[in-house]
Amino acid sequence: MAKERLVYQDWIVALGHDPCLNWQEAAGAGTSYNAAAIRAVTQALGNLNEDEAAFIRLFYFQGMRYDDMSRLTGRATHKLTRLHKRAMRKLRLHLQRILDLPGAPSAPPLPACPICSHPRRDEINLLIKSKSDQETWKKIIRSLRQEYDLPVLKPQSLISHRKYHMI
Repeated sequence: MAKERLVYQDWIVALGHDPCLNWQEAAGAGTSYNAAAIRAVTQALGNLNEDEAAFIRLFYFQGMRYDDMSRLTGRATHKLTRLHKRAMRKLRLHLQRILDLPGAPSAPPLPACPICSHPRRDEINLLIKSKSDQETWKKIIRSLRQEYDLPVLKPQSLISHRKYHMI
């Protein structure tokens, strides 16, 4: 079962592999693993948070099903589905930035982000990072409008920028 899932997700590694092998061992063992793809996926997994990376390893590399993972982690199945989608979106994004894999599905184009296209993006990112959990976004939104002349932003657009664009 695990082999079929990984074969279906052929954009991660080439066909003809054993998903139970350690990636570093497999790369040196003369298997059909593509060493560049192995490094790219390993690096991309390092950029995901712990839950997302663990999900990818359990689901794709060990072939575990949602109900088994639900029992193991104590999470509801519908929450695992959302975790799966989020992890795959981030993994694809990181893989596209690291390495152009042949036959890789392209990630959906990101909508134009006014923060990403701003010439003072680094300063704005620092401002967004400086927000504590107890603060509201009101002060930052006001600062973005006044100091950086950005259009009216909603808190959700700042949260999305921090989550998906500030990688």
